[in-house]
Amino acid sequence: MTHQSVTEEALDRLDFSWKDAKILDLGCGGKHFEAWFRNKGADYRGVEKIIPPDAQIPDRMMYFDFAREWPLPSDNYVPFIFFCHSFEHGENPILTLKEALRCLAPGGTIFISTPNPTKHQILDKDADHVFVLNEMQMERLLRYCGFIDITTQIVDGNDPDPSGWSVITTGRKPNGL
Repeated sequence: MTHQSVTEEALDRLDFSWKDAKILDLGCGGKHFEAWFRNKGADYRGVEKIIPPDAQIPDRMMYFDFAREWPLPSDNYVPFIFFCHSFEHGENPILTLKEALRCLAPGGTIFISTPNPTKHQILDKDADHVFVLNEMQMERLLRYCGFIDITTQIVDGNDPDPSGWSVITTGRKPNGL
């Protein structure tokens, strides 16, 4: 199984109403999950963190720095924020999570899929993996930033090699924030 198929299976297991929900896919790259979200009836927005100097920004795509204030129309803007193998590339996970919390609607969900922390993922494979965090560290970060109902799990996708596994983390914004 691929990281994408493992992530899609985890998304399928969520108790979430996708129909017409605004989705921010942060670090969307080639917008690999756009079709999955659109097939569920979601209002998908892909977001990349780097603005290329000569960017031809495709339809429904935005660019901004995850660790600075996000240029969204308002606080409490979206019910679902999604990171798939992009969170570990950010320079400041605490600022990123606090900004996600600000932008999520009350009761909104954050979903983060990251590589399993192995030597291969941390030192050998991607030199731009700034943070590769285990499930306990992810839970602690989300709790510190104010999320509730946090779940974390390592999903192996039937891959015998731990470097191919993913850490899937979800959390919700409290209704009172």
